[in-house]
Amino acid sequence: YGCGVVARTGFRAHATHVTLGMFLIPVTYALASNIFADTDAAQKSVDIALAVATLLLSYTSYAIANRSERLVSNHLTTRRKYFALARMDPLTGTANRLSLHELYDEARAARRSVAVHCLDLDRFKAVNDHYGHSAGDALLVYVSQRIQGILRSDDMLARIGGDEFVILQLDVESQRDAALLAERLLHVIVQPYVVEGHRAEV
Repeated sequence: YGCGVVARTGFRAHATHVTLGMFLIPVTYALASNIFADTDAAQKSVDIALAVATLLLSYTSYAIANRSERLVSNHLTTRRKYFALARMDPLTGTANRLSLHELYDEARAARRSVAVHCLDLDRFKAVNDHYGHSAGDALLVYVSQRIQGILRSDDMLARIGGDEFVILQLDVESQRDAALLAERLLHVIVQPYVVEGHRAEV
């Protein structure tokens, strides 16, 4: 298992700790028995040297296992983080174009019925011009939160540009299902917003 740790093919520290314990118990007992037995000085020196070497080996293996696990865990965490960031809109936290294409392709490959709702916000530019870009960004976040609030867990909201959103509605049984969601989307979006102390309507 130590070879696996060094070669980065095994990095579970607790497994190494268990194997070290299984190794140390009989070896420590055998060496202690020899050291305290009535043997000549030369043999005692050899046994003491073996005991020291065993302790050093065990400590080094323990440290390597812990360090390897930290390195690999950090690497995997970073990969997951960048994988998620590559598929997320940084402002609203919704999906982006890449995620949208992937889910659409998966749904079509699985022959799931899909309704695609495309929308952009009227009067959004006016909010940006009157109250500034920070207010515009806040408005986009509020809009995305309202939309997410009425979607099912299987559906996806993606921001694909400035004030442009796409909703993928999966497993649609009829056009009426799509029309009902569209009506609900319009209803929640047009409700007034309070953005940085200002009333805004889009």
